Amino acid sequence: MIEVTTSKEAPRSSRRVGHLRAVDNPRSTPYDHATMKLTTFGLAMLTCGLVGCGGSSPSSPSGPSATQPPPGSPRTTFGLSGTVTAVSSAGLTPLAGATVEILGHVGATNALGYYSLPAIELSGLPSSVTVRKDGYASETRPLTLPPQAIDAVLDIQVVSTSDIHTLVGVVSERTPAGLVPVEGALVTALSAATARSANAVTRRATTDRNGHYSLPGLYPGPNNVVYITKEGFEDPFPPRREAPEGGAPITLTGDQQLDIQLVRSKQE
Repeated sequence: MIEVTTSKEAPRSSRRVGHLRAVDNPRSTPYDHATMKLTTFGLAMLTCGLVGCGGSSPSSPSGPSATQPPPGSPRTTFGLSGTVTAVSSAGLTPLAGATVEILGHVGATNALGYYSLPAIELSGLPSSVTVRKDGYASETRPLTLPPQAIDAVLDIQVVSTSDIHTLVGVVSERTPAGLVPVEGALVTALSAATARSANAVTRRATTDRNGHYSLPGLYPGPNNVVYITKEGFEDPFPPRREAPEGGAPITLTGDQQLDIQLVRSKQE
């Protein structure tokens, strides 16, 4: 039994421990078993409070949960968010209700065209993001993240199927007798949703025996450039001050026609 005493003289059979004394002779102090058990339990709790007890204890609310990796551990997932907009000749408009999918994770855009996909598994392998909505051409963009990637942001533009245009025309050679169709000329169109878009589409076509070509799937607006090459003929759209990379800029407001005339290269 552990007992607190205020007596100045301790019994002969006791040992002092600070202001506590351990009583060897139970006859010197009245006690019962219940008091002894309770007092012993209190000392045990005091000892645990001062020096700590073994065994597990409940984690604090601020500590990591079982589903969270400990600090400093590698990330295993990332989040992807961004805005989906519709491209038209008038500009960009937020697109609500479009589905965005990557690696089996699917989300939808809100009224502002915003989407957010959390907890996507990191693989370090190339993947792709696909946007779909009825009435719009589906758009797929590549996305590659390193193993330790942070959350990514990807804005995507889509075009209404009614706003996807086709460029057609005839390629001819200028001769003293007039225009003669040129077969086998390669016509290329570079088309982008916006002036700063990093995901322009490239369309190519080779002229037939009548010099005809057709380039479908082009964006509306001014961000379209046409190139043409044919061996033995000069480039009709060479690099110049207003177009350092050459080509003929064209603004599409619908399906249009662009006829091109070529001149044979001068013999050296």
